[in-house]
Amino acid sequence: MNHKDWVRKELRALSKSLGFRYTPLEEIENRLTRIRTAMKKQDIEVLLVVQKMNFYYLSGTTQGGFLFIPLEGKPLLMVKRELERAKVESPIKDIVALRSNHEIPSLIQAHCGKLPNSLGLELNELPFIAHGQSYPLEKGMTFALEPKIVFPGEGSVGLENTVVVTENGYEILTPVSQEIFQV
Repeated sequence: MNHKDWVRKELRALSKSLGFRYTPLEEIENRLTRIRTAMKKQDIEVLLVVQKMNFYYLSGTTQGGFLFIPLEGKPLLMVKRELERAKVESPIKDIVALRSNHEIPSLIQAHCGKLPNSLGLELNELPFIAHGQSYPLEKGMTFALEPKIVFPGEGSVGLENTVVVTENGYEILTPVSQEIFQV
């Protein structure tokens, strides 16, 4: 069995047996609704998500690519690597392969029937837009926590955890040692 077939046939079952949880469709739809509310306020017709954590937060997959979000209509997930794995990880229905960034306009046109008049790109404000709204946490919701400290001229240090809300609190889905050490 080749890798593509293995991913398609075995990855979801293996992940489930190991206790891994994919982001549910309902949670992705809730996140997209909040983004679209912010887009509407800013008069943004469509948004092209390129930043890795925003891409994961809004699509549910870690595969590289772009997420096209129209103000109305279905999102389009364009994946550079591991198309079959993205189809397993993400609940988004419209997922296509992206061989080159030059294909983006034609893929968008095929998806929407036309090219948009304007295109928004997320900047550092997008996580604020996505996370900055207050809403009740419910069992099954997943989200990313990304605390970071920046040392100007030297670099930064941060943690990235994916967390799921449980009946009794929360569970960290990225169990990596987080001890502090001096370099």
